[in-house]
Amino acid sequence: GESMQPMIRDGSVLLVDLSQTHVVDGRIYALRYGDELRVKRLFKRLDGTLIIRSDFAECYPEEVVSGSDLEQLQIIGRVVWVGGVV
Repeated sequence: GESMQPMIRDGSVLLVDLSQTHVVDGRIYALRYGDELRVKRLFKRLDGTLIIRSDFAECYPEEVVSGSDLEQLQIIGRVVWVGGVV
């Protein structure tokens, strides 16, 4: 989709480091949230709440995940490389 444009375009190839599941603010991660696979920027608050943010924020508002909803979120790994057709 277009939610991570211009950094990641629809159809891009991503390299995901599965060993990097600890959230570093502002980095891009592949994650599973419920039944959906997503690629988003993550931010962690001091209380453990996670903020899921798209780069195309005008059309995709950020999501706040806290409490029992955190159990539905699995961080697969950090996106370390993006490639695609020019």
